Amino acid sequence: MPKKRRDILDFLDSYAFRILVSLKDNKNTYSVLMKNSGLVRSNFNNRLVELLKLGLVKVEYAEEMRKPFYSLTLKGKRILELLEEIKRVYRK
Repeated sequence: MPKKRRDILDFLDSYAFRILVSLKDNKNTYSVLMKNSGLVRSNFNNRLVELLKLGLVKVEYAEEMRKPFYSLTLKGKRILELLEEIKRVYRK
């Protein structure tokens, strides 16, 4: 039986939202991003991998530091804007 293809909405939970918010205004290293997200390592790793696969987050390597930096893609920025708008509307 073929695997059911998962949809983006399967991954946009509060954990993913925390990671996206942590990347809203700047690039972060893995450790800073995990710390800012407030998630435990297993939840953080799972969500980060899925956000990378979905094309919402990208990873870049700084040659001088040889560390990967994570940032939002254009699609990731737009999805975050929409999620923040949903949150604002819901609170009203």
